[in-house]
Amino acid sequence: MDVVIKSEAEFKKQQIEKWLLLGIYDECFCIESEETEPGFPDVIARKDMKFDFIEFKVSDQKGMIKFQRTQPLFYKKHPRLNITITALNNFSGYVIEFPAYAIFDKDGMFALSTKNEVKLY
Repeated sequence: MDVVIKSEAEFKKQQIEKWLLLGIYDECFCIESEETEPGFPDVIARKDMKFDFIEFKVSDQKGMIKFQRTQPLFYKKHPRLNITITALNNFSGYVIEFPAYAIFDKDGMFALSTKNEVKLY
């Protein structure tokens, strides 16, 4: 990948614009508020009457994404919110999406390490 996006905000902006242009979502609202609810996802997106909560991540050059300490706790506390992790892998150049609950599968592809990191493949 020639261009490395280091900013989660830049990636989030580009991804939302793409989703809206392609009609994947009708609306996207940036709602993250660590001050009011620690661990809350970045965006709520709507398509018709279906709502998704989305957490954006950008990996380092080795393909590792890092979660804040409060994020996995929030995901565990609210398993029915349909939270999706949308991550840019700066190692491979791919955008990877997976359900937040996948980080709790210790044998799974997106298992959360003791350092609150996930290796993207």
